[in-house]
Amino acid sequence: MIRSVAIVRRSLSILAAPALLLACADEEAVQFDAGASDLQGASALASSSGAASQAAAGSSATAGPPGEPGADGAQGPQGPAGPPGLPGVPGAAGAADETSPAPYAGQFVLDIDGLSGTVALSSFAGCFDQFVGVLYADCVFEVEGLPEPVLEWFQESLDGGEARRDLTVRELDTSAGPSQHVITELQIGRAWITDFRISDFDAAATGSGKLRFVVVPDSLANGTPTDLSSTPSAPAFSPADFALDIPDVDPTGLVALSGFHLRRDRLSATGPDPDRSYFRPDAQLFDELTLVAAQSRSPDTLDDLTSWVEGLGHSANDHRDGVLTVRDSSQTALAQIHLPQLTPFTGLSLVGERRSITLVVDSFDLVAVP
Repeated sequence: MIRSVAIVRRSLSILAAPALLLACADEEAVQFDAGASDLQGASALASSSGAASQAAAGSSATAGPPGEPGADGAQGPQGPAGPPGLPGVPGAAGAADETSPAPYAGQFVLDIDGLSGTVALSSFAGCFDQFVGVLYADCVFEVEGLPEPVLEWFQESLDGGEARRDLTVRELDTSAGPSQHVITELQIGRAWITDFRISDFDAAATGSGKLRFVVVPDSLANGTPTDLSSTPSAPAFSPADFALDIPDVDPTGLVALSGFHLRRDRLSATGPDPDRSYFRPDAQLFDELTLVAAQSRSPDTLDDLTSWVEGLGHSANDHRDGVLTVRDSSQTALAQIHLPQLTPFTGLSLVGERRSITLVVDSFDLVAVP
């Protein structure tokens, strides 16, 4: 699982001046310096303790045999609390941690260079100089619905190569209600997708479906704010309204499919600044999926899944190409997710109304229906 580290929630208006672009990272640098002084103090304390120990050892060389231990004295009053521990140094977004970066306050939109259309962001986080002059934190985006520029960039990433794009994030002035007036602008250079997730599909789900993607930037810089020419929009999809087709499996009882997650690990790369850390993408990795069937909807579905699992003992090559159709709340088909080479990884769970099975998938895509 890709994880990332929480940061303090703040408005992106800190990007209003170049010197403030790194405000978040400057705070961390102050913490790091404070930690360094504590380490120096600890070192001095250790040195004085060592000298005291040596003196004690020297005096004990001429001392007589130890006497009998005396009786325990009464317990003294509790001493004052010790100093706080050293602050931890946060890792980069996407590092191994259970939390995600806290989103910035405000309303933001995204433009992907070379792809037509502005994307409304439901959440934006990260994207700052984490270690000043050395390492940028990943940029974390979340969108509701299926914005075409995001789908195009994702497909470009699936097609191979680094699929780098320049990005522009704009913060809108919402002080007097919805607005197309931009108050700050951030330029993200040569970004590539390292993590992409699609909302879980479940017949019991509520609300609108979302896409979440994390990008690795090569550079970050302030831009001159430019107002929007039109309001961004994207078709909304419902994670509760979907159709899943797997050959030789009755679809009637299929009620959920979750775990749509692509990731590309980082490999070291070079760039124009010799002191800066640069990265390039590794191979694409796809997580296993969890398929859920409801026993009350169709016992035939459970029988079909059981037969599929049992048949693997006779033919380990029983891979099946599935298709999930993404719909809106009115059952209109919006997109399809192709699932090649589906193969059971675990057997069907044996108890409960909702029975689950883990499937290995070769890959997945997300293609809008024409």
